[in-house]
Order: sequence, then C-alpha cells, then structure tokens
Amino acid sequence: MFYIAFLYIWKYRFKREFGVFQYFLIAAGILRLIILLFPQNNWSSLNPPYTWSLIRNAPLVVQGLGVAFLIYNDARRLKDNTFKWISIMIFISYACYMPVILFYNVYPMIGLLMMPKTVAYLIAGYIGYRGIYFKNILKAVD
Repeated sequence: MFYIAFLYIWKYRFKREFGVFQYFLIAAGILRLIILLFPQNNWSSLNPPYTWSLIRNAPLVVQGLGVAFLIYNDARRLKDNTFKWISIMIFISYACYMPVILFYNVYPMIGLLMMPKTVAYLIAGYIGYRGIYFKNILKAVD
C-alpha cells in the first residue's frame, strides 16, 4: 500500500496521469497482498519457505523500484531535488533489501542490512519534511 500511495504522490507532485505502467505497479501491489494470504508462506515458522519469500517479495521489488524510477525521472527532468533524493533513498533501501531477500537463508547475518534500509527511509522522510513542509513554513513567515 505504501508504494500505491507513493504513486498518487508522484501523480500529484508532477501533474502526471496514470498509464499502463502505473496500473501495472498498482496490480503488483495488489498481487503481493494476495500472495501474503497464502498458507504456503508458513508465517508461524521461524524459517519461512525460501521459495515463497522470493515469490512474495518479487512484486514488492518491482513495485518499489518502478515507483522510484518514475519519481527519479520526473524529479530529474524538473530539477526537483527533494523528490530526486527521496527516490535515491528508495534505491538505496532496495540495494540493502535485495541481498537480504536473496541470501538470508545462507547468511542469516545479512539480515543486518535491514538497518541501513530503515535508515534510508528515515532519511527520505526527513528530506520530504524538510523539502515540502519546512519551505512552506518559511513562506508563511515572509
């Protein structure tokens, strides 16, 4: 749901309309939610099935990187540094997340990469706050 919300933020921020690609990204999010319901995920297990981990995370990766790509392209085109850096933080978070998805079953300590992934999202939130709300506060003071 996070990246679907981000698609709407992208649409609003860059005054764009949804096309086939954007609807594909929404469908990927819905598909992931459906996949999460399957009992084969074996949520009660300490070691969830590796294959199902790949299956349930594939739509998330496609959706997250797709949204980051859309934001980055439009932000770069319009010289919108706030959203350019937000998209870069999303790319960094996925650079940390994908090794965890692929290799946690062989190298459990790789799960520590979830910490810099989380920090990247915290930085993205700060960049968004600073770039959108802080500028509006300064305008109101003038």
